Amino acid sequence: MKKYNLYLKIALFIFISVILVACPNKPDECTWKVKTTQMYVKEYKGSYNMPIYHCEQLQEYDSCYYDSLRIHLFFETELLPNQNVCDNPHDSVMGLIKKLVIISMNDYNNQYQSHDTLNPIIDITYMDNSSITEMPISLNSFINNKPLCTPKINLFFNIPPDTKSLQQFIIEYEEDNGTHYQDTTIPIYIKP
Repeated sequence: MKKYNLYLKIALFIFISVILVACPNKPDECTWKVKTTQMYVKEYKGSYNMPIYHCEQLQEYDSCYYDSLRIHLFFETELLPNQNVCDNPHDSVMGLIKKLVIISMNDYNNQYQSHDTLNPIIDITYMDNSSITEMPISLNSFINNKPLCTPKINLFFNIPPDTKSLQQFIIEYEEDNGTHYQDTTIPIYIKP
């Protein structure tokens, strides 16, 4: 009887192992691969931990404190062809971010002048799977870690301007597949 139970357990173990190996793809692990097709830039007033729908969208020549300014990058995407259909897909933007550069069009402070790259004074939150990351990290750290492409990025300043001043920024973005976008923010007044 003990030998029979042992054989039964071994047979059950082999059966379960074969099933797990033969069926590795579960419907809830499926992704639909997408690529970016367009980048948009909008400016909002709101802290890094506020959902974007609670933030006030800024208009040309509005004023905002530097630590309340949120530069929001979002991307249109398109489904890549020839994919398996699945029950519960998760979108997955393909590729790596090769370059993300923020350039000042005006003097920001005595350290960062017109046409300087502002990456060292920018923090970022971004879409990771299906939600925005909770805590900002430095933009340079983000780029140095060869990040995956993401459909949403929020940029924040971590150093104030010297005085209230009119600011506008050029955003340059490039993916490892050569896709390149460039846009310019609307002019707004940023306060220390």
